[in-house]
Amino acid sequence: MKCMNPNYKPIGRKAIRAECMRVYKNEKEVLKSLLKGVSSICLTTDLCTSNQTLSYMCVVAHYIDGNWNLQTCVLAFIELDPPHSGNVIADALYACVTKWNIETKIMSITLDHASNNDGAIDALK
Repeated sequence: MKCMNPNYKPIGRKAIRAECMRVYKNEKEVLKSLLKGVSSICLTTDLCTSNQTLSYMCVVAHYIDGNWNLQTCVLAFIELDPPHSGNVIADALYACVTKWNIETKIMSITLDHASNNDGAIDALK
């Protein structure tokens, strides 16, 4: 880059990380504020496994905004500790919901057909 622009100064790893975290925190606060005004939220979750055999759960919120438009946002992408029992899934999902302060707004939770999800739903009841 220096040969193309002699005045170019590279941005350090710490500065890039700090800026990413600043943007993340700001966007999270904006979303929290939006979710305060929503009366009902539907959640979907999906479990996946990485090439390194780490398991993750993605939690997605769906709601209708004031203009009657469907809105969708990822609330969390959580690494799950083994074993992936219903209780582990339920605990991670409940922690996500309480972190976003939406416990009283959940209208439905949609999970896939894995048998451990039956245990998660039983634990959440």
